[in-house]
Amino acid sequence: MPSKLDLSEDSKISLPAKNLIAILAAVAIGTFSYFNLLERLTLVETELQLITKDLEAANDFIDGVPKGDMVSPQIQELFMLVEFLSENVDKLKSRYPGGEFDPHYSDRTCICNDDDKRWR
Repeated sequence: MPSKLDLSEDSKISLPAKNLIAILAAVAIGTFSYFNLLERLTLVETELQLITKDLEAANDFIDGVPKGDMVSPQIQELFMLVEFLSENVDKLKSRYPGGEFDPHYSDRTCICNDDDKRWR
């Protein structure tokens, strides 16, 4: 018949100190590794959630801009200014030969007097 093992608060266990230290070190390293891994996973998940929210907000903004939704009056004014400047650039390009800007070219001539300079 197998011998029965009785354990109580007064039970004594003999274990070499070397083995006890090895067991405690293994438990400490395992616990430390678990919590470091858990912290790293939490950090990565948090970064992923923040990036996802930023990306969704950017996509919502981009989707709303051409339709005129979610755009402040200042941004609409900027769009109008860009369109106006684009039209002016096209007009200026059409005035120059070849459509390229030449800072030395002018279709105006100067009628120069010593007192007064007039362009025509």
